[in-house]
Amino acid sequence: MLARNFATVLLSLVAGSNISLAIPVIVHPTADVRGEVIAVEEKAGRTIVDVRSAIGIGRMKLSAANDQWPTTLVLRLHLRGLESLHIGNGTSSIDISILSYEPHRQLCEVVHAPGERRQSVDEESPFWMPVQIKNTKTAGQPKMPLLDGYFEVTLPAVLLKDNPQSLSIRWIDFYR
Repeated sequence: MLARNFATVLLSLVAGSNISLAIPVIVHPTADVRGEVIAVEEKAGRTIVDVRSAIGIGRMKLSAANDQWPTTLVLRLHLRGLESLHIGNGTSSIDISILSYEPHRQLCEVVHAPGERRQSVDEESPFWMPVQIKNTKTAGQPKMPLLDGYFEVTLPAVLLKDNPQSLSIRWIDFYR
């Protein structure tokens, strides 16, 4: 009884204030999820979707909580490689890959509308998705395949500017 009263009072206080307990992004895992662990956190003004994929191939959909996307949305992919990452908003889609051989160059392509041809983009394009390769345990430059690190991908604002209903995301660590 006391716990229920406390919860009621807490919810009343939150409802009448500017405090938000909502997670800014909702994850909709697909039916074929096999060993993925997905978590959402807010840190230093960024919303981070942390994906740990046991088999290295997966997909999910994200939607905005309260119909408002976060200002900065980051994917943190714990994969051994990043041969393919596809993110689509229903109109545009972006595909990136990190070459598995030195110098691990990033490739980025965009499709501006369904049925159009892919176009390569560079760092000057608003569709460019910067990728950082980070170690979690060892010092120095990350080596591929990543054994103790992740790929951190910051989604470009242009993907979210028209407030899409959802984002479709697919990843493959290495082509098999």
